Amino acid sequence: MKTSSLVLVLLLVFNLGLAYGQSSCFTATPLGKSDTCLHKVYTSEPEYWFSFVADSGTTDIILTNDTSRSVGHVHRLILYAGSCNGLIVIDSADVVDLSDAIRFQLEKLTVGTTYYVAADTRIPACRTRCSQRARFDLCFQVR
Repeated sequence: MKTSSLVLVLLLVFNLGLAYGQSSCFTATPLGKSDTCLHKVYTSEPEYWFSFVADSGTTDIILTNDTSRSVGHVHRLILYAGSCNGLIVIDSADVVDLSDAIRFQLEKLTVGTTYYVAADTRIPACRTRCSQRARFDLCFQVR
């Protein structure tokens, strides 16, 4: 009984950490250096945050939504510089067609600086009928 209770508690903690742990700049998933891809990222929060350290001044960031009907989507991608207490928007883009990727072609990143990326699942002017879940792939590629 104790073993099964412990396993259940660990599963709950692990699952809550995945779903809710990256919902702000302060809890952003650190990706380290550029040239990283994350596949099948899932969130049930309105935002999912990542951070990365620029190791090149030119980097592409590409977000591709899972286009399955049963899953929500990222509707906006926002790139920030600065600290979590004083973020500065560098770039943002909205999805027009869910089959299209969101792509930032960044030319003037400062090497060694930490940048933050927020994947926003909220739909503008949407009420309770809209999902704030999303599944997507996110890639950082040095050019």
